[in-house]
Amino acid sequence: MRVVKAVFLLLGVWLLCISSSISVPHGRWCGHVLAQGVDSAWYGPPVLTTDQLIAGFDEPGYHWSKDCRLVAAISLHFGDYEKVFTEAFPILQSYRTPATAWIVTGRIGQPGYMTLDQIKELAKHTWEIGSHSVTHRPLIETKSTYGTAPGLNPSEIRAELENSKIILERQGFSVSGFLSPFGLYDDLVLSEIQRAYKYHRSHVFSVINSLPLADHGPHSRWELAYFQVKQDTPPLDVIIEIDRVNRRGGWLILDFHDMGDDDPSISYPPEALEKIIRFMRAELKLCTLGELQQGRCQPRR
Repeated sequence: MRVVKAVFLLLGVWLLCISSSISVPHGRWCGHVLAQGVDSAWYGPPVLTTDQLIAGFDEPGYHWSKDCRLVAAISLHFGDYEKVFTEAFPILQSYRTPATAWIVTGRIGQPGYMTLDQIKELAKHTWEIGSHSVTHRPLIETKSTYGTAPGLNPSEIRAELENSKIILERQGFSVSGFLSPFGLYDDLVLSEIQRAYKYHRSHVFSVINSLPLADHGPHSRWELAYFQVKQDTPPLDVIIEIDRVNRRGGWLILDFHDMGDDDPSISYPPEALEKIIRFMRAELKLCTLGELQQGRCQPRR
């Protein structure tokens, strides 16, 4: 089954090289890969932080050029919980995999949440630090079986967005993205986000973002969709999504939120996470770039 899955993954190569021979293209991402030489191992879609991919759209030639273009990518998202640092971070470090951590600044150092030093350690090892507001209050009115909760007024919304970014940047973090608390937002919130940030993740999940991104609306940088990985999501289901984005193209954002078993609705088992990361980083090592371009790539048994 693993070999069959690997063969399917190879059919949807994330890096499309138009040239028939290996050369270093103008795009820095492509150049970085190809400069490693024809013996470099092929690993499938690149795992990029959300900020890294968004930066590619703001700087022409960063991820693609006339010779190569990015057709598929994966990003990993986590919350600001302490177990993300103690359980997820070591796993991703062992496979040299970056991720994005969404931080509620008012929770830094609180019981069960990461400390400032822990967040700095993530950033030191290529993790992206994103803003998730100051207080994690719903920005707009919400209705549930428990009643209606009022939203924030325009000045409060702006304070939640701007102050969380200011607090993080004063600690030396580069902050490009915002995630609305509970995934709740409206046009007013989006307009305020666009004033202070470069992108925003939406409440839409279980779908893949198209590449290149739409200019506005769903699948744009302001309403990025994601795949929600819950405690009962089997690793194989996530691997199937990776297979799908590899074959069809697009950008897959995987949200693991928290680690452990404290809350089944938002936590994910560390051992299951490692299976997914190991698949992306180790088990996809099937051929070299030279073999791939020459049509001689075969699964390694």
